[in-house]
Amino acid sequence: MELMDTVTLVNFLLCAIILATGYFAYKKSKDVMPLCIGVAFGFFAVSNMITLAGMAESLSSMFIIIRILAYITVLYALYAFLSRPAPASKPAKVKSR
Repeated sequence: MELMDTVTLVNFLLCAIILATGYFAYKKSKDVMPLCIGVAFGFFAVSNMITLAGMAESLSSMFIIIRILAYITVLYALYAFLSRPAPASKPAKVKSR
């Protein structure tokens, strides 16, 4: 196995783990942000799978679209995070002497 194939395989495995972790975090918290991050990495996993299958050149248009969808999904998650209201801060306790 070439170094490039090894790197792509490791990327695929890590993307798949992040996808699964994002799904389980969503199931536990019902917060859509971990799911969006997981889905984005799922798209990256698909692009890595295409590369590992040796079809990246023949599916170059689809490859680009999948990666763009992944980046858009990450941008959406970040936008959703930034759009959340800031948590109410607790007043600082003043130590009395």
